[in-house]
Amino acid sequence: MKHLPPILVIDDNQHDRDLLSLVIKGAFGDVAIDTADDAASLTRALADRPYGLVMTEFTLPWIAGDQLMDLLRERLPEAAIVVVTGGDDPEVAPLALRSGADGFVTKDPQGLTTVEEVIRTALYWSRRRRTKEDTASRRIVDGLPIGVFVADDRGVILDANPALATMLGHQRPADLAHRPIQHFLVDPAAIQGFEAAIATGSPVVELEAELHRRDGTTLWARLRMRPAPPSKGMPARLNGLVEDIGDYRRALGELEHRSHDLDQSAKDLEELAYVVSHDLQQPLGVLARALDQIGADAGAVSPVPLSQARRGAAALERMLGSVLRLTRLERQDLDLGQVDLERVVGRVLDLLEAEIEGSGADISFDELPKIIADEGQMEQLLHNLVSNAIKFSGDSQPRIHISATESAKEWRLTVSDNGIGIDPAATDRVFKMFQRLHTQEEIPGSGIGLAVCRRIANRHGGKIWVESRPDDGSAFHITIPREESEQQ
Repeated sequence: MKHLPPILVIDDNQHDRDLLSLVIKGAFGDVAIDTADDAASLTRALADRPYGLVMTEFTLPWIAGDQLMDLLRERLPEAAIVVVTGGDDPEVAPLALRSGADGFVTKDPQGLTTVEEVIRTALYWSRRRRTKEDTASRRIVDGLPIGVFVADDRGVILDANPALATMLGHQRPADLAHRPIQHFLVDPAAIQGFEAAIATGSPVVELEAELHRRDGTTLWARLRMRPAPPSKGMPARLNGLVEDIGDYRRALGELEHRSHDLDQSAKDLEELAYVVSHDLQQPLGVLARALDQIGADAGAVSPVPLSQARRGAAALERMLGSVLRLTRLERQDLDLGQVDLERVVGRVLDLLEAEIEGSGADISFDELPKIIADEGQMEQLLHNLVSNAIKFSGDSQPRIHISATESAKEWRLTVSDNGIGIDPAATDRVFKMFQRLHTQEEIPGSGIGLAVCRRIANRHGGKIWVESRPDDGSAFHITIPREESEQQ
């Protein structure tokens, strides 16, 4: 890929023409270079094509230097002109610059090492001279703390502001002239994505990418580019912004690291809860049975401390069982599939048949949908909610209703009852583990059923909440996203 426009080298010395062409190609790669050594060859070259850069000896035997500059400016008004001279006459350089040259190079070894820098600078200032941008606007752009550039339709930088040069480790904006944006992109995939975007004429090209700096280091930046249509005397180009996002990336990396640590801590705690609850089940069961045997041996009149110990062991056994069920739920992968909620509710009512008959509960439900979910976990969720509604019905006959409503993004399931209700100040607390609003003597339970319900809803990408007032019943709402359902 050529990053420079066609170049014309004018010199009556064959060795100097070849040497200069070699230096240019060494700096810029495969560049189109034509040469002229006399008036006839110069006339043919100027008629051949419009050059973007002219490298010329100022002192020639067949034309005066100022006349040559006038001719070049007339025939190639948009070209950058760099004067190349042997350096014997100290007046040549200022005279050439006054005549309209954009740069100056001597033919000695020291001067030839500056060819790349001089060419970039000449092209940079030549473009600024041609575009005739408003001085006030240019001052504003040059003073911005964010990188700004103009590139051609291939992504080759034509102009830039000081902030971008500093960002990329260069001293001057001119150092970036005629370098392709791809040259700064570290990741080959970013290069391919950028080239594909500009090839298809995307209205906006935006990417976050790692960029090379001059000293070999890299930085993360956000690039935003928008194509500007060609106008009179101005070819199509890209206007771009470059923002250093190094601090943002470092903060993001730190956040990801901490998130990973938190995830690992949660997994460790989950593993610990599983191991503790599982391993304690057996010795606690032995203890409970031993206390039962001691109580049986004691006869009808059992010592109070023994009765308390038996109740405590039973309560602890129930709590460990609840923790074990919750940790098993966490360790189990979701088995997503189409779930017929009416069939699930039917199974739940069969399982709760004894409680329903004992309480005289009246349970109804609307036509319920088929959704994408884990069927076993949906059964557990509805079982817990219906069982709680029966348990917390108070002195009245339980009346429980299950319904479902749909929206564009989710299903909402609702289990409502006419029970004792919940203080609005406690509606968040009831979903936490072992957070009970009543004593074990008032209403038995482990205090984990609603925590399981919340976890099931969260694992499905939904949520659960309750609307309630004391003595006015409760309505538990569960949302399940529809996106997965619609993909089936």
